Amino acid sequence: MKEVKLNPDALGEARLREARAELELAKRFLSDGLLRNAAGKAFQAWKSYLSYLAIKNRNLLSFSGYKVIEHDMRVPGPSECSP
Repeated sequence: MKEVKLNPDALGEARLREARAELELAKRFLSDGLLRNAAGKAFQAWKSYLSYLAIKNRNLLSFSGYKVIEHDMRVPGPSECSP
């Protein structure tokens, strides 16, 4: 089985940048009067920010072992990733 190594800190920072970018798009859409598009982008920003918070506080969500993501791929649990 192939093991995937993740860098949680880099992933968290990427999610935070994604949230900021989505929020800027939502503001632009809102100023242009595109309310549905703005709402969609605001929701995407919220999801990205929640992902960032979960990664940042992964020690509170820790579990041991691995999470199998496909038949032949697994990711180590938060307690086994280096901070």
